Amino acid sequence: MPTVPADYAADPANAGRAPGDARPLNVPYVSRDDGRTWTAATGVDPGPGIHDMIWWGAKRALDADLAAPGTFYLATTRGDGEFFRSTDGGATWARATGTPPPTAGTDAHVFGQVHAVPGRAGNVWQSTAQGGLWYTLDGGGSWTKAPRVQQARAFGFGRAATPGGYPTVFAYAQVDVDGVWGVWSSTDRGATWTLTARHPACYYTGVNVVTGDMDAPGRVYVGFTGNGFVQGDPARPRR
Repeated sequence: MPTVPADYAADPANAGRAPGDARPLNVPYVSRDDGRTWTAATGVDPGPGIHDMIWWGAKRALDADLAAPGTFYLATTRGDGEFFRSTDGGATWARATGTPPPTAGTDAHVFGQVHAVPGRAGNVWQSTAQGGLWYTLDGGGSWTKAPRVQQARAFGFGRAATPGGYPTVFAYAQVDVDGVWGVWSSTDRGATWTLTARHPACYYTGVNVVTGDMDAPGRVYVGFTGNGFVQGDPARPRR
């Protein structure tokens, strides 16, 4: 049983764990009893390239699709990147059919993240550091690169700007060539971006976590490397 840092994801019936060591059984594990016992999954080749994606503090390589019960996603940086999907609660895995976002020559093994979109089955986004920000609408069958995003690290989702619209995407990213780093937001599935904050709350430190609030439009939470977190809300009109 792995005892070093790992990446976790869960749905109501299953918990997935990607271990952070390089031992021979360096594969995802699954628990169906609230974490009391864990079983090694099949379908993901063991060995180097899995733990590289896990043990960095900003890394998020595993996520559950809560809109598709029993579905999990896992990305690695082996070769030029791999993307796996499980539809049986994490017990067995298979490579997705589409070519995954390229990760060779990037810091995706340090800063890359994978997140499923709340309420949108099969919608998954992946950041690849210098490789930018990518998304799939069919569980990895095909991928689209978000334009303008030159580099992307932590990201997450918030309430849609319009009823029934696509969730707002928040990302700690560099947008446009020679653009500034900061927390950016997109309300149109990554087509256009607006700078929310360059240095949230004047914190000049690394950003590990960015996520929106699915109940409050425009609200974003930003977590820093060992320095707590801040909440950001849209500016209110001056009276």
